Amino acid sequence: MSVPGSSIVEVPAGPSLAPSSSARACVTFGCSSKGLLNTPTPFSALATVTGTFGAGPAVKSAGYTFAKTGADGVFIRLAATHLAAFKSAVTATGTGTSVATISGVPLDRYDVVLVFTVAGTVGTTGISWKISFNGGLTFTTPAALGTATTIIPAGTGLTITLGTGTIALNDTRSFYTLPASQTTLPLTITRSAASTCVVTETTGLPEDAYEVIFEVLTGGTIGVAGITYRYSLDGGFTFSTERALGTATTVDLADGAEPAGLTLAFAAGTLDVGDQVTFGTTAPEWQASDAVTALAVLRSSNLPWSFLHAVGTVSTATAGSLGSVLSGWAAKDKFAWSLCSAREWGASSKESEVNWIARLLPQWASFADTRIAVGAGYARITCPITGRRNRRSSAWPAVARFVAIPAQVDLGEKATGVLSSDVEIHDDGGLLVEHDANNNSALHDARFITLRQWPDEPGTWFTSGNLMGPDSDIQLVQYRRVLNIAEEVYQKAMRETIKRGLAREPATAKAPKVPGNIREPDCQRITQSVTNALKSQLVSTGMVGGVTFTLNKTPIATGPGKWRVTGTVKVNGLIYIDSTLGEIGFVDPALDAIFNQPAGA
Repeated sequence: MSVPGSSIVEVPAGPSLAPSSSARACVTFGCSSKGLLNTPTPFSALATVTGTFGAGPAVKSAGYTFAKTGADGVFIRLAATHLAAFKSAVTATGTGTSVATISGVPLDRYDVVLVFTVAGTVGTTGISWKISFNGGLTFTTPAALGTATTIIPAGTGLTITLGTGTIALNDTRSFYTLPASQTTLPLTITRSAASTCVVTETTGLPEDAYEVIFEVLTGGTIGVAGITYRYSLDGGFTFSTERALGTATTVDLADGAEPAGLTLAFAAGTLDVGDQVTFGTTAPEWQASDAVTALAVLRSSNLPWSFLHAVGTVSTATAGSLGSVLSGWAAKDKFAWSLCSAREWGASSKESEVNWIARLLPQWASFADTRIAVGAGYARITCPITGRRNRRSSAWPAVARFVAIPAQVDLGEKATGVLSSDVEIHDDGGLLVEHDANNNSALHDARFITLRQWPDEPGTWFTSGNLMGPDSDIQLVQYRRVLNIAEEVYQKAMRETIKRGLAREPATAKAPKVPGNIREPDCQRITQSVTNALKSQLVSTGMVGGVTFTLNKTPIATGPGKWRVTGTVKVNGLIYIDSTLGEIGFVDPALDAIFNQPAGA
């Protein structure tokens, strides 16, 4: 026995059926430093999120959206799961036969290009090499390989092993790496004079992606009172107040009112005024199976919401898992979509923008889902919780904009205005330091949500509300949002027919009536009710140009005493202008007056 209900089969966009998505309440899910796991928690105040869930990227994202919109939301904490460091396959160019393999655990993001400056046979003296960690922008001084078969770049955690064979002049071996999640990247100590203290980070479980600068304001000897310092977690945009080290040999860094998960340890020695310790960290990440579990709990709740923000970097496999959950819900009675983020790039990255795009495109080329949107590229934005200027995915400001605008409005609509001044893809000197789709449209063309600048206009803008739909279907978020609303309205209107007795035409019915069909008065009542509901929610609000509903008068038997009625909703969706073209030129007024006279004049 199945529970009585009604279902919808979504038809891909075509000449007769237009696409369309949902309202504005957002569910934010991702990692945080405390709070119950997998438990949807509604909030209508920023203090609810920070007090319950502490620090972490998901907390900051929910806080950003709330600060920008004041809209209620739902928060779900997911467990932080260690994601191992990544090493790509090695790409070889040149005529040499030696095959390079990579081992070890990379400690940072490296875009490695190994170039051989002197040819030879591996294992025999003569070969020389140089190496770049930023995609070939800069190289080390050439070094002799000697009889060695390995190259171990200091401080990278990597070992490059050269197989037997030959190396030709200017042969290259290239690959890239990504560090593990929730890890501390290599520290750099910049000394202003002759200080001797060695500084290390000992905790190694950062609660967010930080750009740490520890700066000595008053020098002295470790263990002796007198040293003062300050620190920044956003690369120097904001600093803590001046603090005294006293006789301590460790400092716990704080993320606002919460621990940052980082402890600096100071070995015996001295520090001088102006000394700096700099390093980055990677954010905690979650795994798809935990998200699926948490979303099942969300679905069983009766909390009001319409779309999801998956905070953190997702792979195509994880995005596919989320899409499968959403499609499963839509097959029954919940119509939603999710905004995700692709892996990052920035001018401070060792990976070049060109290489980042070239690697991202094939990874996502075959991915298609009309319920998944993916942000690519980052911007520096201001955190309303800490006041810091951190780098965040383009998805973060996109969520706030989606919450603020009506369902039918495109994210990139020029008339909606520039993003708030805290969202920047340029540095303080006006130089571009993040991805700009106006300079390179490849990611926009590949259906990612991107940021852009408009020539001669200050500020940062969205390019378009792209959705990861296939070529033949929905590729704009606003279509998904409007269609979700249409589906929900239709679903609720048709529920009123559940278990309602409907009269059928008798066996003696004459054409055009058909014996067994639903009788006309009942058909008209259902048609009018559904049509009115759809027009009220979609047409009168300007979401669509028009909508029609046709009820199939022939009921379908689904079992003893069980019947199904079907109907078709056709939505006349809005169109969205991508470009304009004008003809402009000088004219001769005298000739223009002659040739533009009315006919017969």
